[in-house]
Amino acid sequence: MGRFFFVSTPIGNLKDISYRAVEVLQSSDVIFCEDTRHSLKLLKHYRIEKHLESFHDFSDESRLQKIRLLLEEGRTLSYISDAGTPLLSDPGFEIVRFFNEQNIEYDVIPGASALLPALQLSGMPTDRFFFAGFLPRKENEIRKILASLAQIPATLVFYQSPLRIRRSLKVMAEEWPGRQIAVVKELTKLHQKVARGRAEKLAERFGDAEKGEFVLVAAPPEPNAGDMDDAVLRQEFGLLISCDIPRKQAARFLAKKYKLNGKELYRRSLEW
Repeated sequence: MGRFFFVSTPIGNLKDISYRAVEVLQSSDVIFCEDTRHSLKLLKHYRIEKHLESFHDFSDESRLQKIRLLLEEGRTLSYISDAGTPLLSDPGFEIVRFFNEQNIEYDVIPGASALLPALQLSGMPTDRFFFAGFLPRKENEIRKILASLAQIPATLVFYQSPLRIRRSLKVMAEEWPGRQIAVVKELTKLHQKVARGRAEKLAERFGDAEKGEFVLVAAPPEPNAGDMDDAVLRQEFGLLISCDIPRKQAARFLAKKYKLNGKELYRRSLEW
C-alpha cells in the first residue's frame, strides 16, 4: 500500500513552507490539488515537477476511486489546497471521509494557515478560541450564526470573502454592540494589515468591493451580570444606595466596574 500526505503550503509568502513539505512533494508520484493552475506557481518556485491531478468541490466518486487504486499500486500521493493547511474550509475533507470509510491510513505535514497568525495579530485572548470557518453569504444567515455563537466564552475566528467584509461588520455591530473585533487582511503578503476596534467603527473603514484574503477575529463576550457572585454585587449595590446614590446610577457604576450588562444589572437590582 502506498502513502498519502496532506501537505500544508504557504498562504502568501512562498518562503513559508517547511523543508519536510518540500521533501514530501518532491517524493510524491502524483500531487492532487484544489486548483492545479494555482498550485503550479508554488511547485515551479521550488522546482518540483510532478504529475498534477485536480481535486475540488465538484470532483466525483471516480476521483476518490482513482486515489485508492494509486495507493494500492504502492504510489506516494499528496494533496495540497490553494493555500494553507488542507481540510480547513477546503474539499480535502471528502478524501478524509473516504479514507475513514475504506480504512486507509494517511499522514499530515503541518505548516502555514491563516487561523493562528490572525489570532496572534488580533491582540485578542489566545488561551481559548473557536474557529467558525467561513461566514455565510446572506445577512440573515450571518445574523443567525452570530446569535448562535454569541455566548461562547472564547475568542472567535471567522474567514470571510472580501466582498462581504463590510456587511459582516455591520451585522456584528448590531448583534454584538461594543464587542472588540480585529480585521486581518492579506496575511504574510506585502500589504498585510490589521485593524482593531468596535465593529461599528470598523465597518466605516471598509467598502463593499474589497480585495484580498480576510480573517475576522472577535473578542470573547463580556461576562453577564448572572456570572458574577450575587452576594458581592448585592453588597456593593447596598453600600451605594446607602450613600444616597440613585438606583440607575449605582447599577451603571457597577456595570462599568465589572464590565457587565447595565440593563440586566438594573433589572436584578429591582429584585434586591
